[in-house]
Amino acid sequence: MNLTRAVKRKLRAGLIPVVLVLWLAGFARLNAAFEETSVSGRAAGLGGIYVSACDDASSIYHNPAGLAFMDRAEFTAQYSRLYIGLSDNSNLGYSFLGVAQPLGSDAGTLGIGWLRFELTGLYSEDTMMISYARDGSFLNKSWANKVTFGANLKYLRLSYGQDPYSLNALDNFGNASGARDSLFAHYGTSKDNMDADIGMQYRIGDNYKIGMMIENLTEPNLALQPGVSAPLWRTYKLGITHTGKSYLALVDFMFKKFNDTTDWEVAPAGEKWVSKSVALRGSLNIGSRELVNVSCGVGYKIDNFQIDYAMIYPLSGIQGTIGDQRISFLFRFGPVIHLADASEKMMKKYNEEKQAHAFTKKKLQEANAELEKLRSEMELQLSMPAPVVPVSKKIHSAALAPSTTAHAQAPAIAPKPEAAQKVSADSTAQYLKELNQYRATAQELTIPQRLAKIDAIIKKYRSELNLSEAQQERAVLINEQKAQGKYFKDSLDYYRSMAKYGIKKEEKMDILKRMISKYKGMGIDISEAQKEIDKIEGN
Repeated sequence: MNLTRAVKRKLRAGLIPVVLVLWLAGFARLNAAFEETSVSGRAAGLGGIYVSACDDASSIYHNPAGLAFMDRAEFTAQYSRLYIGLSDNSNLGYSFLGVAQPLGSDAGTLGIGWLRFELTGLYSEDTMMISYARDGSFLNKSWANKVTFGANLKYLRLSYGQDPYSLNALDNFGNASGARDSLFAHYGTSKDNMDADIGMQYRIGDNYKIGMMIENLTEPNLALQPGVSAPLWRTYKLGITHTGKSYLALVDFMFKKFNDTTDWEVAPAGEKWVSKSVALRGSLNIGSRELVNVSCGVGYKIDNFQIDYAMIYPLSGIQGTIGDQRISFLFRFGPVIHLADASEKMMKKYNEEKQAHAFTKKKLQEANAELEKLRSEMELQLSMPAPVVPVSKKIHSAALAPSTTAHAQAPAIAPKPEAAQKVSADSTAQYLKELNQYRATAQELTIPQRLAKIDAIIKKYRSELNLSEAQQERAVLINEQKAQGKYFKDSLDYYRSMAKYGIKKEEKMDILKRMISKYKGMGIDISEAQKEIDKIEGN
């Protein structure tokens, strides 16, 4: 059976006959059975949803993923008295018992809980829960070290009591029949079913945590009569908690959709530890169906024992009450399971990741600085003007002496002195003319072109004359060509170093094309640069 929150308010006011008549008349689809509640004084003082901050045995109910933060066994008990002060002296209350135990290294945490809602003698709801939680290290993902997962397997049972109205049901004309209510007579006074919850929490940085939970995953049917659908509607919870040195602030949100109605609730809350032992708490809950509640609470802990109290006061809806009063106890016992302490493990892994991140960040900064240095050196290299190889002044024949090479290669029978002098004079004049012509146009030629002309002159006259001037010119050109070849190699090394840092394809192409443009006219082998371009274009 499911009842609306409004109907449940009437139930809490003691209007059991009205509730039963409505239910028998077919209002089974309205939602109120197994309403959302809180199972610790701390949770109640923080708005009751408590999906993102829970980290103790009460997580069995609020979000089983929070159990993974426990470092030792815990027992908790809570009693809640609802709507104290109603004129009919109705006794509505929640009770909860829970125990949770870390199982050991990487084995997670197991919890067992029992929750009971009761209107004495008339109606009760029992929920038995088996919970399990663990951190996400088994996923072997970097992000998994900051996440915990949890799940509940639940047994649900609701029961209806007997009163004079149900034992003397009304007939279709509103007259007492003297017989037991037919629904209870045919189908009994209780209904049970199985259900499940899943949850997770995710740590963000040093002091933020996100919590998420899906409750009533299977939407079990709780109608007494077969063929009638009365599901326990699926509920979604989401929250974020910020934790400081002696305080925490959180916002939790809950919603569920049933039939054409969306039920929602949001709860901003805060907690401040005014000393090592005393905490103050408060929250404001706003939601659908005119829900407006304020909560306040206080907690006290000493060694392994903690007691929490909270009062929830409705600002709308039911009147004439001093609200709900909740008190809970938490006792921690047994050895500290260091290896199973998910919080400690997660923080250790987080600190390791933080250090690795800082190291990587430092290396990245160094790499960026080195990359900028390489860019600067590359830009300087490529922006240097083309080399200007100086040209010697024109020379006259008097400066030329006969080549010793000519004597060494002279034929066995030397020509007559007059003929030798004439050949030498003619060759000298021609050599001088060609060399001076070369020098007149040299500045307009590239290094390979100048080398080609000088080599041609040297080849032509090397057996007859002293060619030291031409050979000296050639040596200057060769040295300059070697220097430019080294500059090209340095530029290629700069490029390859920059490429290792992951520069963009466009920047790679620009550098290589500028290198080829600059050095290809200097007689340098630029094939390595062209291969790099081909490789980039091939990808």
